[in-house]
Amino acid sequence: MNLPICSRHVAASAVSAGRVAPLRTAAALLALATLASCGPDNPNAFAPECVPVGILGDAADLSTYAGPSRDLATLVTHASIAAVGGTCSNAERGHALHTSISVTIGVQRGPAASYRTVSLPYFVAVLHGDQIVDKHDLSIAATFAPNADRLALKSDPLELELPITRRMSSDSYRLEVGFQLTPEQLAYNRAHMPR
Repeated sequence: MNLPICSRHVAASAVSAGRVAPLRTAAALLALATLASCGPDNPNAFAPECVPVGILGDAADLSTYAGPSRDLATLVTHASIAAVGGTCSNAERGHALHTSISVTIGVQRGPAASYRTVSLPYFVAVLHGDQIVDKHDLSIAATFAPNADRLALKSDPLELELPITRRMSSDSYRLEVGFQLTPEQLAYNRAHMPR
């Protein structure tokens, strides 16, 4: 299906300062009528750009240890957020941006692990400017096979509806993903993880 091409530049240049010749006036009105179909009530309008997504550097890794020592012998698990992917589309007749994201996590089972399943808490925060306007606390279970110490997991998609208006476009938002860490784990990451 051919979708109409929406361009605010064409609309602005089609009518210039009221000095349009009669033939150009008709063409300008035709162009404006065509562009009117690009509004938020047109289900065929292109979706806005997807929201930028970032992995929060200080919260990209999660390490758990058995006891106070922080060496390889006491490592229970180490997990890293490897990637975030997803899609976006118009929703609610153009008044919201439907965003679906999934998180890919790599997990390593350490020598001190006494169990095969571990729950990894993570979050997806929605920011408008520099303010968190929504936060989703989630977790994913990692179950190791008897002969495996590493695995990669992909989370179920998280579905978000972000309101958009003429004053608040998809550019107003961004998503940040990270592990839900204790203060001690966060301090460890800040002191030991490469930047």
